[in-house]
Amino acid sequence: MTHYDGVFIGGGPGGYEAALYAQRLGKKTLILEKYQLGGTCLHSGCIPTKTLLASSKRFLRSQHRDKYGLPRVGHQEVDWTVISERRVKVIEDNTRGLEKLMEAKGVDVDYGIASFLDEKNIRVTHDDGKTTDVSGDKIFIATGSKSAPVSGVQWLDGWVIPGEHCLSWHTLPKSILIVGGGVMGCEFACMFAPFGVKVHIVEMLDDVLPMEDIDVSKTLRRELKKLGVSLYLGKKVENYKQQNGQISLNIEGNKQIIVDKVLVCTGRKAILDNLEIENSGVKLEPHGSIKVDIHQRTNVNNIYSCGDVTGPPLLAHAASYEGKVAVQNAFGNAVDRDLRAIPAGIFTIPEVGRVGMTEQQCIAKGIEYRTGLGHMRQVGRSHAEGDTAGFAKIIVDSKDKIIGGHIVGKQAGEIIHVLALALSLGITAVEFEERIIFSHPTLSEVIWETLKELNV
Repeated sequence: MTHYDGVFIGGGPGGYEAALYAQRLGKKTLILEKYQLGGTCLHSGCIPTKTLLASSKRFLRSQHRDKYGLPRVGHQEVDWTVISERRVKVIEDNTRGLEKLMEAKGVDVDYGIASFLDEKNIRVTHDDGKTTDVSGDKIFIATGSKSAPVSGVQWLDGWVIPGEHCLSWHTLPKSILIVGGGVMGCEFACMFAPFGVKVHIVEMLDDVLPMEDIDVSKTLRRELKKLGVSLYLGKKVENYKQQNGQISLNIEGNKQIIVDKVLVCTGRKAILDNLEIENSGVKLEPHGSIKVDIHQRTNVNNIYSCGDVTGPPLLAHAASYEGKVAVQNAFGNAVDRDLRAIPAGIFTIPEVGRVGMTEQQCIAKGIEYRTGLGHMRQVGRSHAEGDTAGFAKIIVDSKDKIIGGHIVGKQAGEIIHVLALALSLGITAVEFEERIIFSHPTLSEVIWETLKELNV
């Protein structure tokens, strides 16, 4: 039996980044991965989604060539086969890159299904049925999450499917209904609508992106409608049936819709399949995720966990951060997890970036606050680019400290890191405006416009 300082179960952003960090600390490390390095993010989440969205956004922009004085090309058909082939290539290139990186850094990788024998010993079952046993002083569980059916909506093979299954479609449907107007649902809507697919979104809460700041939701609702997306807010899918090669659905309020496909984009659960976690003694939360403390440690002293398998925020970069926290604590450097300044991007049309608290959260917690709002149309570069939709919003507390930031607009997912840094430094809005000089002309100047409104 081979022994390691650290064994990392799961080769996604949580597992592989944690293993790399442990290797930097001089530890002998092993990643156990049942599929391929990269996890959900690389193979059926972040990367393929953004690859397809890149094609959608370029196609949408190409429809307005005359606005930029460019000639129209004769062929306007979308070649979905080429788009799909590019998706596959991007995934393959990134996977090979990770494999080479692990080899170069001296991180061992073994492919197979990992199952606990006890708190320190793990059996790996390979595709050929053969098994290998390994042991580790510290064990790190980073197995991620997967789609789960939601109440009232069950899978119907090929027709009513988990949202991520659309990423491997060989042809485009003419119409789809998306159950759930959250991040995944809105990104998929922006992926398909520009290609002429009729998109419907049903969201049981009162607005799209219901967990985002109220001004973000309002703006995205407007922009989705501009793309031709039909929204059914505060509604549920009541029943559905297969009918003449399509799906017929009833929406709460007696609205009937007939579509080619239904994508279910709500509900995820921890991946614990075949892990035999009961043999380790690790306790779970009531909803099924692994219970950890602020050090990412489970109730078993030598076992840590990170990422989606421990529950929200369900972000790849949060998993990587939590993995680093876990490794630091496992090998003697006590640090607490702190996600207050973790940014997130939503790659809709236009993009969304956020960090910290929303206005609704401030109200719910009774926090005294002020907001500043700057609009993309105030920024010269936005007009030059021809993308003036959106805004930046900064929230400060009673001491003028920045506690939240929200951006809608082109490259919002990139620009938000400026506000994330400000929040993490704990500085005030006045200090921020005094210390930073924004290059002109840039889209990030929308933050400057917001600071000027806030600091009047």
